[in-house]
Amino acid sequence: MSVTEAGASAGRGRPPILSEQAIVEAALSHLTQRHPLMDLSMAQVARDLSVSATALYRYFPTRDQLLRALSDRIFAEFVYPDLALPWVEQLRVWQDSLAMLFERCPSLTRLMGWGEEIAPAWFKIQMPPLRVMHDQGLRGTDLVEISTWFLSGTVGLLRTHMIADSELQRPSHLIAFETSLPLLTPEERALVDETLPFIALGDSDRIVREGLDALVDRVVKRVAALA
Repeated sequence: MSVTEAGASAGRGRPPILSEQAIVEAALSHLTQRHPLMDLSMAQVARDLSVSATALYRYFPTRDQLLRALSDRIFAEFVYPDLALPWVEQLRVWQDSLAMLFERCPSLTRLMGWGEEIAPAWFKIQMPPLRVMHDQGLRGTDLVEISTWFLSGTVGLLRTHMIADSELQRPSHLIAFETSLPLLTPEERALVDETLPFIALGDSDRIVREGLDALVDRVVKRVAALA
């Protein structure tokens, strides 16, 4: 049953009506509209809903419970690869599906786990690459190492890309390097001077695409080596 907040100011229309779904959607909006490195604030979510923070805790007694609900909500949009596709293509589709979620929610890594807990929804999504590699003959340490490398590499590359593209993140070519230059050797400073003019010309999308392809290619090589 919905709960009406009696503390809303009079004369501003009907008071806001709370529900678990309304809180989750407001929190998701909070994450999608802010810098990827910014944390989720219960107080900010409450302000967005024009209610007190106490009202949120009636539905989510702890912040972790809200994070889990958010994780379930956003990862429900993940599109799983078609099992009829060739196995290499399944890995690429999996990467593309995760990239779409990062586009939807740049703070996605905050919904993959918190504290010592891995989010159940994210754990489930890791299964397709693990299954693909297992089907191709990877076992034991080989399976653990290559799957960990593939998963962490994909997440890290996408996360870095989203941070770089954030409107709140200064473009690399505008960042002041002066405070770091004294730590460099003359040769290193010359290398920086040579590189700086080209930073703004780099194609971020191409960097990500080639990086993701390189991760898949490494899996292919490991499978071929074991065969």
